[in-house]
Amino acid sequence: MRNEGILERKVLNRKAVTSLVLGVLSIALYFWVGFILGVIGLIIGIIALKEIRLNEQSGRKTAITGIVCSCLGIIIPILLMTILYINRGL
Repeated sequence: MRNEGILERKVLNRKAVTSLVLGVLSIALYFWVGFILGVIGLIIGIIALKEIRLNEQSGRKTAITGIVCSCLGIIIPILLMTILYINRGL
């Protein structure tokens, strides 16, 4: 018997999911904790994208979403600290 009708499922990259979770947490927990989680999530997301490409895994959209959320988690604290610093001087 042949397995022609059976589709192979690609393995979901766990680092992509980790990047997404850290990215969402970095937005929810802003300031220093969010900044740190955002940096870690960004690094893990980039590593996940490379692994997905090399190993032909699924989770590319999850990794990209994690990278975007992590970037927001990095940018939001910087913007908030800048706004607070500028308003403090007025």
